[in-house]
Amino acid sequence: MLLACAITSLLTKAFINPLKISLLQDKENFNSRFDQLLTDVTTYIEDDLTKDAVAWLRQVAEYTVPGGKQNRGMSVVNAYQHLAGRPLTHIEIDQSFVLGWCIEWLQAFFLVADDIMDNSSMRRGKPCWYKQVGVH
Repeated sequence: MLLACAITSLLTKAFINPLKISLLQDKENFNSRFDQLLTDVTTYIEDDLTKDAVAWLRQVAEYTVPGGKQNRGMSVVNAYQHLAGRPLTHIEIDQSFVLGWCIEWLQAFFLVADDIMDNSSMRRGKPCWYKQVGVH
């Protein structure tokens, strides 16, 4: 509980100071990293999986991961900035984007599972992933 309060306090302070986070809060920069990360992941696993499995993973990720509010992913970036207590280097910004996207991927997994459990039909203004033709 104490940790949750501390994190909430840190994030709140980070969001209050727009001068410190204006560059990092730019969702365009965050979003621009997704395609390269997806390519990196699929390239990394392509020797261990069939081409069909890699293509399926790409299709699932492209459909379910981008498009949300990205509050969790951006919170990682902003928390890193605040905890560092200084402007982040380009490498640190990129590292925070990668970790932020990991959180967004995990959230997308939870949403797909939730949609199946709740028998939902729509997510983010389009049919749920499991409702797609060919997905069983």
